Parts: sequence; structure tokens; C-alpha cells
Amino acid sequence: MRYSITNATIEQVKSVGAKNIKTPGRVPAVFAELTPQQVAKLQAMGCTVSKVGNVKATVLPPGHMIEPPIPIEATPKYSLEELAFVIGLEDFRGIFEPPLYGEGFNVAVIDTGIRETHEKINGRVIYSKNYTTDPMRDSFNHGTGVASIITTIAPLCGVLNMKVLDDDGEGTEEAVVMAIDDCISLHAEQSEFTPSVINLSLGAPDTGDPDNILRVACREAISEGIWVYAAAGNYGPSPGTITSPACERYVAAIGSLSYEPFTISEFSSRGPTVEG
Repeated sequence: MRYSITNATIEQVKSVGAKNIKTPGRVPAVFAELTPQQVAKLQAMGCTVSKVGNVKATVLPPGHMIEPPIPIEATPKYSLEELAFVIGLEDFRGIFEPPLYGEGFNVAVIDTGIRETHEKINGRVIYSKNYTTDPMRDSFNHGTGVASIITTIAPLCGVLNMKVLDDDGEGTEEAVVMAIDDCISLHAEQSEFTPSVINLSLGAPDTGDPDNILRVACREAISEGIWVYAAAGNYGPSPGTITSPACERYVAAIGSLSYEPFTISEFSSRGPTVEG
């Protein structure tokens, strides 16, 4: 069984005979395969040991689809550019001098990968890394959609394509943490690929544990000066449905609004978090 270990040194993990040990460079954690007996030994040393959980892309579950009041046209009602105009994005940009178009900013999209030939993304991907065993592509068509929204809002920004979810839109906390860790390293090294923002349109159930490895990694990124945004989840309208790491206090939880009028979408997750 694969575990994440925090509040521990790699020497402690090695001392119990753990196998397949992996350590992020910046996030204070160790990943390893452990037996129940080894878990007990580490816990006796004061280490926090948790099973490596799964994460999923934040998509609208079929059971949460809302029946429209009228038939939907086959073509979209608004293009991304038209939506940007409707929400007053150009007016907002004009407040600043020079206007904000994302120049000089890089956004790390930690997701299912990005189809770099997409018309809204072509030429904006400056860095790519695959943390899965699937090819470096976006067969799930999720990360591409996320990146296209980002490049519509900030057409001059750079995009880091960090694939942590497989072709079914699923992955592990370990892969997400390793990607966040690489973001922190790039930022610390002041690399040309330095991310200003991390986007996590994915999530796992909120256990209420502040030592959850996803939350630990996000806090580490934030402490280094990287803004972290995560999907609140699409498990509404019931309260207490915000997923991790959006439940982390200093992570910006992003929900969904309906247009005309601006109200919270029925499917969008709501607070409070397990911790309140």
C-alpha cells in the first residue's frame, strides 16, 4: 500500500524498511510503500501516515445535470470572447495602466494535460511535464478547456502543462503533490517558467485533516508566493460539499455561477468545510 508520510525524516522512513521511497524537493513529505507493521512503527515515532488517495477532474456529474427550460441550440450561445465581453473583462483591464493581458505571468495548469494545438492555446504552452503513465495528451478534454479559459482571459500569459490525471480524468494525490513541488522549485529558482498561479480543477473528499498531503503542498506553494486556485467541486447543492484542496483556508475555492441572474449554480459545491 502506498502512503504519504509527514512530520518525518527520510531516515525514519528508511529505518522501518519502506520500499519505493520518493521525496519531493520542497514539500515536506515522503511517499513510500509500507506494510501495516511499518505504518505502526512510524506512527509510534510521531510521524503522520496517510494512504495516498485518488483525485478526479472536476466535471459535472450526469446526476447533477440541470434540465433546461427550453431546448438548447446545437451551437454555443456565446464564444469565449463574447463571454469575456459580457462579464466586463475589457472594462476591468482598462482600470490598469498598461491594461492587463497576462504578460509576464505564467499559470500552471495541473490537470489532464493540454491539447497545445487548440486555437486559444496555440503558442502559449511554455513548459510540459507528465506525471502519469499515459501519453502526454488530453484524451479527457478537461485540461484543454481549463487552459483555453485562462488564455482567453489572459491571452499573453504563459501556460505550464502539468499532466497529473490520466485519460479517464483520475490520478493520485502523489502526482499532484509532485507537480506542485516542481512549481515551487521553478519559483524558487526564478526560472523563466516560474508560475505565478497554480490552477487545480480537481479534487478529493475533504477529510478535515489539515495534514492532508494536498493541503500541505498547497500551503507550501502559497508560502513561496504562488497563488493557488482550486475547484470547489460540483457536488451541490447540499452544504459541506467542498472538496480538497479547495477546503484549505488559504486556497481560493472556485465555484460556478449561472448567468442571468448571477446566482450559485445548483451543482456547485457549498461550504462549510469539515473544519467549519
